Amino acid sequence: VLSEAELRDLHRAEMLVATEPPNISGGGIALSIDLDGDKDGLVGYRGKHHTGLVDVDKRAAQDVVDFWEPLYKSGAGELVLDPDEFYILVSREAVHVPP
Repeated sequence: VLSEAELRDLHRAEMLVATEPPNISGGGIALSIDLDGDKDGLVGYRGKHHTGLVDVDKRAAQDVVDFWEPLYKSGAGELVLDPDEFYILVSREAVHVPP
């Protein structure tokens, strides 16, 4: 776990998020969700129940929709999340994970 000062130093060295200044507080870097989505309105995915195993060593070997349910923007500009589900959501900020 990095301190806020260490996170700031790492961001200066590696550009962790494409936001200046980054919102670093509470032991992490805050990201915001893009509820407008991509050109098709895709804002993220919700994990499906009862799927097969994912072979993470084979890139693009499985079809995304076999494991994930696409979520699209609604007219209300909001997204209600179920606390018992797993989501991957689109962030407004570009994120870089250093090696």
